[in-house]
Amino acid sequence: GLEEESSDEEPEGKPKFDTEVQSEDMIGFLAGYSTDLMACFLSPVFAMTCWSVYDEARILDRYNIPRIQVPFYVAFLAIMVLAQTSLDVLCLNILELYHGWRLVDYFE
Repeated sequence: GLEEESSDEEPEGKPKFDTEVQSEDMIGFLAGYSTDLMACFLSPVFAMTCWSVYDEARILDRYNIPRIQVPFYVAFLAIMVLAQTSLDVLCLNILELYHGWRLVDYFE
């Protein structure tokens, strides 16, 4: 008679290996994305910290950034957090559609 298909197949007909590889790719992407997101959020904090210890650390002075211009850098980095977050929402939605990854479900 007819035998059942091998246990390497899922009910939808996709091999388990393919699903596992996609899951690993998604988790790997999210690991990289989370570090990039943390860097985006911490950039203004780092700039403000360098600003507060301007004379002691002389980090910004070594890059020829005068104290009077530091607020502009901080404002730019704060605006970039908003812009980057907006672009990330768009990119994450594109990844869900293109790869079929369920990123929003994974976040929950």
